[in-house]
Amino acid sequence: MKKYIVLVTLLWLSVCAYSTSSLRSRILPGTLTSTEAIVFWEFPSDYQVIKQYNIRVNGEQVGNTTQNSFRITNLTPDTDYKVTVCAVSARNKERADEVILLRTTPSPQIFDVTKYGAKGDGKTINTKAIQQAIDECTPYGEVYIPAGEYMTGALFILKDNISLHIAEGATLKAIHNLAHFPLVKSRYEGNGVDAFASVLNLGKLNNKDKRYTNIRVYGGGTIDNQGSVLAKQQTENLSRMSRSRGLPIINCDNVSIDNITITNPCTWNVHPLLCNGVTTYECNILSSGFGLSNADGWDPDSSADCYLLNSVLDGQDDNIAVKSVHYIDEDGKEIKKTCENIYVSFCRFVRGGGICVGVELPAGVRNVWFTNCLIESSDRGFMICSRQNGQGIGAIENIHFRDMEVKQTGDWGININLWYWINSYKPNSFTSADIREIKDIYFENIHIAKALGNPIQILGLAEQPIKNVHFKNVTVDQAQYDVLLRHCDHITFEKVDVGDRYWLYDHAENVVCDKQTSRPLEFNYPYKLVDKDATFRVKALYENLHKVMDSGRFIFGAQDATASGYGWCDDSGKSDIERISGKKPQFYSWDFMNIATPHAKHHLQDTEKVRRLTCQAFYEGGVISYCWHAANPVTGGSFYETGDSIVKKILPGGAYHKNFTDMLDQVAEYNKTLIGKDGEQIPVIFRPWHEFDGDWFWWGKKYCSAEEFKQLYRFTVTYLRDKCHIRNFLYAFSPDINFTSEEKYLERYPGDEYVDIIAMDNYWNFRYEEKDLDAAHIRLKVLSDYAIKTGKIAALSETGQGGIDDPNWFTDRLLKSIYGYPGEPVKLAYVAVWRNSVQGFFTPYKGHPATDDFLKFINDPRVITSSPYDWLGMYYHFNSPIK
Repeated sequence: MKKYIVLVTLLWLSVCAYSTSSLRSRILPGTLTSTEAIVFWEFPSDYQVIKQYNIRVNGEQVGNTTQNSFRITNLTPDTDYKVTVCAVSARNKERADEVILLRTTPSPQIFDVTKYGAKGDGKTINTKAIQQAIDECTPYGEVYIPAGEYMTGALFILKDNISLHIAEGATLKAIHNLAHFPLVKSRYEGNGVDAFASVLNLGKLNNKDKRYTNIRVYGGGTIDNQGSVLAKQQTENLSRMSRSRGLPIINCDNVSIDNITITNPCTWNVHPLLCNGVTTYECNILSSGFGLSNADGWDPDSSADCYLLNSVLDGQDDNIAVKSVHYIDEDGKEIKKTCENIYVSFCRFVRGGGICVGVELPAGVRNVWFTNCLIESSDRGFMICSRQNGQGIGAIENIHFRDMEVKQTGDWGININLWYWINSYKPNSFTSADIREIKDIYFENIHIAKALGNPIQILGLAEQPIKNVHFKNVTVDQAQYDVLLRHCDHITFEKVDVGDRYWLYDHAENVVCDKQTSRPLEFNYPYKLVDKDATFRVKALYENLHKVMDSGRFIFGAQDATASGYGWCDDSGKSDIERISGKKPQFYSWDFMNIATPHAKHHLQDTEKVRRLTCQAFYEGGVISYCWHAANPVTGGSFYETGDSIVKKILPGGAYHKNFTDMLDQVAEYNKTLIGKDGEQIPVIFRPWHEFDGDWFWWGKKYCSAEEFKQLYRFTVTYLRDKCHIRNFLYAFSPDINFTSEEKYLERYPGDEYVDIIAMDNYWNFRYEEKDLDAAHIRLKVLSDYAIKTGKIAALSETGQGGIDDPNWFTDRLLKSIYGYPGEPVKLAYVAVWRNSVQGFFTPYKGHPATDDFLKFINDPRVITSSPYDWLGMYYHFNSPIK
């Protein structure tokens, strides 16, 4: 009986909801003609119990559909009509929405371009003839282009109440000559630019407030901008920002693009800019396969009431990117217009970058609906994004994704973030008022079959958390990485299935998961780290370094790889390794020398450069290490100023202990600025007090006892870990070459609980005059064996031959010392050579005799360099595709 009451109650509630939910039906912008109109409605809250929608004209049913739009045909010109959309429930109960009153336009006068001399022969230049037809077209008239290939330069529609009928089989095709495409004012990525005109141009920017209305382009034909040829010419002639669009629509109202193919643009394809009311209906928007870049599909930009319906998009970049602009025009007038009321329904996305709301949004975006679409393959899934750029005006709010199917996507499934193309961020650079809000985001009935990266990630900032994001009936069948929630508030998960995934919470507040949502995967970490509370990414990195070591390969890199090179010192972010081989290092080592020092204020510019390059390397998936050529804490002199008993004087109880802890505090403060992509605290391999068994540094064995050195190392670790609460360090122990056995190696070893990485620096055994590789191999074998025995990783943390006198040094010396003893295997996680500087080098430059050998080395399958476009950072995730 109780079940029956519950069922009746649910049915009654359903009927009540059904009976009060409005469809808000309306005629789509620009689609009202002399004989047709396209009606659109919003699915009501109870849409799941509705089986179809009946469309009535003057009370007579003219059709039905399960979608949310319908083309009404066979109307009489210049006539009044009443249109009603009726929702029909599964029980055949019909509810009528409010009546739409419309009046069709007069019968059009036809202006056939062939009457003006246009020829669709693929040879004749038709610009003048077609433009004349457009210019002479009378109000509510129609310019007709019959089947054929019409070569043309730029065409302009700068008038109201006009239709351009591009018939099926007709193509407007760009001439391969930039002289036929004058420069026009436009906006690109928020910037004012002089851009090349397109084949067809609707409206004009900065037109003294003149706007154009009631423009229709239809008929089954094609607009081909020949971007595969002209994009390069335009970029070389002016700039990448000056490339033409596929179909620019600027300062226009009530525009319809109906049953048209827009293909091969030079950059963004369909671009409504500062428009009110634009319909794109049953179109093909194509930019994939032409060798293009930045070739988005459909980018409404500071426009309102835009519709993309029943269309196919095959894109090279974002299939959809919703944008806005804020600028001062040529007359000093402020142009600030939110992008709002955007509707995308029943579209198919074949390829492309995915669906994006955000990026260039200085005026914000609101009220966006994506419903009932299929994504076959995309690079980036669903993305709502912005940047921390001091432009907090205009929120991203009220964004809906519902009833969406994704077969395969790349970097993530669902991504909401304030980190778009941001490789680093200094905390407190902006106030919360300076950073755009992202709030009120809804995902409902979403199925993603496969995501290569995180299934779901929400990435805000401490200064501006992302708020009110709701997931309901969301399924990700297969994903590679984790659910990541960082700096967000009020996040709900209802019936969300992401499978067995780790869930990372980083300042995520008020997260609510119902009982039907996937439980986080239990975290069972097999390795003992110096810091048991190390960050998730640090632990993932350590596991992946084990994978590399176990595979019999090693990752390769260099000191200061992108800071300087032989004969140069710049901010390009390139390295001599990349310049000569085309491959980026996978390992990057830097130095706290000018960062943690009494003289730090004199090195602020260099410190910022190192910080920035560190973040860039991490952004590209690199592994980061820092050594410390520490200044003398007693005298303030260099690391070479050995003095007397410096170590003893800086240990607890020593007269200069405060000087030492001040330097450690500098390490900690700088470390707070190592915030990389997605707000990650960058994992760092810290290698303090290296080459301690030599006598050239003040911490060398000649100047302190073994016990004093152990205390120095232990205090450094515990102070940074326990007092400064650094959680992103792995700790490497790295002597020079003064050992040949495990016992000798451990002479000054602080203990397994203080060391994560068993390493060494070795230049001496690789000198030109040192021909016996046994000396190098014996030491590497000690490292490898002890690391394997203790569950740690081994590394050759510094090596190289300055000037590379031996032209086969990399293969005949370095590789053979590691792999040239089959019966005595050596396993290392990474190998780093010393830095190239303006006057010296440890990797060759072009033309050096060692170049061929270095290229052979760098291409050896056992040597790991950076994977191209590793934006996901495979070394910082568990279950990474590292073999």
